[in-house]
Amino acid sequence: MSATVSTILEVPPHNLEAEESVLGAMLITPGVIPMVVERVCEDDFYRDSHRMIYGAIIEMHRQSMTPDGLLLTEHLKATGKLEKAGGASYIHTLVNLCPVAQNAPQYAEIVKSESDKRIAAAIGQSLIRGEISPSQAKKQLSVLCTPLSTQSVQKEKKLRSWSEVITDSAEGRQWLVEGLLPKTGLALLGGWAKEGKSTLAIHLCRAVAEGKSFLSRTTLAAPTVYVNYEMPEDYRAELMTGGNIPAGAFWADRPEPILRMEGVRGLIELCTAAIPIDVHNTQTGGLVVIDSFRGAFRVEDENSTEAGVVLRDLQKVAMETGWLILVIHHFNKTKKEFSGSGDFYAAPDVLIKWSRPDPNEPGTLKAEGRMAPVEPMAVSLNLDSVQFLGDAGQLGREKEEQRILSCLTTEPASANDVAAELDMPIGSARSYLAKLVEKGKCDRIGEGKRGSPYLYWRGPVTE
Repeated sequence: MSATVSTILEVPPHNLEAEESVLGAMLITPGVIPMVVERVCEDDFYRDSHRMIYGAIIEMHRQSMTPDGLLLTEHLKATGKLEKAGGASYIHTLVNLCPVAQNAPQYAEIVKSESDKRIAAAIGQSLIRGEISPSQAKKQLSVLCTPLSTQSVQKEKKLRSWSEVITDSAEGRQWLVEGLLPKTGLALLGGWAKEGKSTLAIHLCRAVAEGKSFLSRTTLAAPTVYVNYEMPEDYRAELMTGGNIPAGAFWADRPEPILRMEGVRGLIELCTAAIPIDVHNTQTGGLVVIDSFRGAFRVEDENSTEAGVVLRDLQKVAMETGWLILVIHHFNKTKKEFSGSGDFYAAPDVLIKWSRPDPNEPGTLKAEGRMAPVEPMAVSLNLDSVQFLGDAGQLGREKEEQRILSCLTTEPASANDVAAELDMPIGSARSYLAKLVEKGKCDRIGEGKRGSPYLYWRGPVTE
């Protein structure tokens, strides 16, 4: 064995400075914890004490605690691990060892890289001792994150010609709900509080699980799992019993204090394994509904980069599993727009906006994203059913026309009179009145100019 190989095996690759920087960053700025978790795990740390500290920080985070030097010290003391982790003085020193807390993802990648090198060294050692064959060593090494050469890129089809892409896409896009929700990807359902977002999502889950139409659109029968962080038990039960109970529909109440990407993957795996053998046995993929972004991920500042990282990671999970992940989110207080940064618009494949100010009236559903334009839909929604009523714009115009017709009598009235009575813009009143005249639903006299304005009425004119 060469001196170089011997040295590598005796002192495995590691970077203690990077490990200390990661841990310090997590204590200084807890908001970076989700980004670190997506890059390293406890076993990626070289020093045992660092593994203990990392595990304790993650445990506190999952319990909705904000880890800092003092609380972490108390947590480790309570679990009997404080001295093994380096003692209270070392815990407080970590905060000063981190250069820039915002660089935690980069520090974590260094830790992961060194971990991969240690695994590669161990594989090489096993190969030298004859414990594994060259083919086994090659297979084990293939899972590590190594730079891609031109040959490996082409071999793994990460680089393809346009003709290959067109050929592979010849079958067209697959839909979970035809023309509305793709089979795979990330979707966002938004609206104001108490307007029926959760009710709408549960009807969607029921339709997909049964393979029945949703808003008069065909669905692909697939398993569904509703991840609930919002609804109380009594209301949840009321919604679930509002229709059929599909065999392929599942439910999870707060599976963990803060939902992680590993948790989402785990729910998908459990859902897939729990599907009866005669249900959806020819289909892959499904639907995950997360209710809601705030409840599940506890991002303190929705305008921060942390929120964007969560959304991008959800999109990654969706693409890797072949499922559609639909996240329920709230509008901001003043506009019909998603609360948070621009990532709430950039990351999702589909944005669904729901509005129903009056629970006794139909609501309006708008959808936009990486798909053909969809006209706003008028939707009737209650606990028992959801029904597509037609084009929301057309129904709105018809409703306004009916208001104007109910306002007109046998006494001729000007557009100004109608607008004032209905509290309607004068321009809108004139436009609707002109169309009603064209349709023959009301009559008009006058020349439409000063001194002889148009006057509108219904039925015989009062002399």
